Amino acid sequence: MATCIELEGRTLMEDPRISGTSNIIKVKLWSDSYIDDLLQGAYNSKINVSKVVIWMQNPTQLIRYKAGKELVFIYRPLEEALGLHNGFFKLVEGSHRMRPEEFLKAEAIEIHLKPGQVLVLDGETVIEYPMAGGGGIGLMKCLSKSKH
Repeated sequence: MATCIELEGRTLMEDPRISGTSNIIKVKLWSDSYIDDLLQGAYNSKINVSKVVIWMQNPTQLIRYKAGKELVFIYRPLEEALGLHNGFFKLVEGSHRMRPEEFLKAEAIEIHLKPGQVLVLDGETVIEYPMAGGGGIGLMKCLSKSKH
């Protein structure tokens, strides 16, 4: 499961956090029910790590894999957009509910994050890194769904 401005199962217009007509959702991570549900508990009770990430070019095609069991990731670009052109991954929508034989055959979609946008990604989601690109810089916050 991934959320990039749009939330799973809802359109922007249906989301109560929409700010006016700008189609921007303003989320306070420490008090958002969607984030708490995804984390299976309160945001401020979870162990977390924040890092600056530089996405590298991959000389070979890496296999698809789940981003991280029992984790939730939050990505935010720094100076320029993140996408395939600079090494950001693709994801298989709905893969957190798929069996391996299903997510290996499903099409992966490109993610494009502009500065100021965030991607909230359930670690059970399958991701695929491109061979091309590299050099993208962003912030990554990783939160544990468990307390320890």
